[in-house]
Amino acid sequence: MKKVYAFLAAFLAVTSFSFAQEDTTAVNDNMRIYDVVETLAEFPGGRKECMKFLAENVKYPDECIKQRIQGVVIVSFVVNKEGDVEEIKTVRSPNPALAKEAERVVKLMPKWKPAMQDGKKVRCRFKLPVNFRLSNPQKPS
Repeated sequence: MKKVYAFLAAFLAVTSFSFAQEDTTAVNDNMRIYDVVETLAEFPGGRKECMKFLAENVKYPDECIKQRIQGVVIVSFVVNKEGDVEEIKTVRSPNPALAKEAERVVKLMPKWKPAMQDGKKVRCRFKLPVNFRLSNPQKPS
C-alpha cells in the first residue's frame, strides 16, 4: 500500500511540474492570440482600402448566382506579429461556396499593420464580414 501512495505522490509531483513548465511567460507571449488589444491590426490604407480590396477580388460563385444565394460570411483570422494573415476559417456563412470564396480572398490579402499591446507587436484575432449581395435578388420569371 505504501508503494502505491509513493507512486501516486511521485506521479502528481511530476505532472504538476510539467504543467507549470508549459505555462511559461515566454511561450504564452510568443503564441498568445489576443482578441482585445490597445491598437487593432490594420489593413494597409485602413478600412476603406480593405473594402476596396474585397470588392476588386471577390468573385461571386456562379452556383450562388444561379440559386440567388446571398448573405454575409464572417471570416476569422489571425494577424501575426509580422502582419501576415494566418489561421483563416469561416465562422458563419449562408452557403459553403460563399465561405470558400471569402476565405480565398482573405488568403490573398497583403501584410497588415500588426496589432499592438503594451508597446509590442502581438498576434491578434480579427473577424471580417464579407457581404455577398446580388444587384437583383428576385428570381427571374
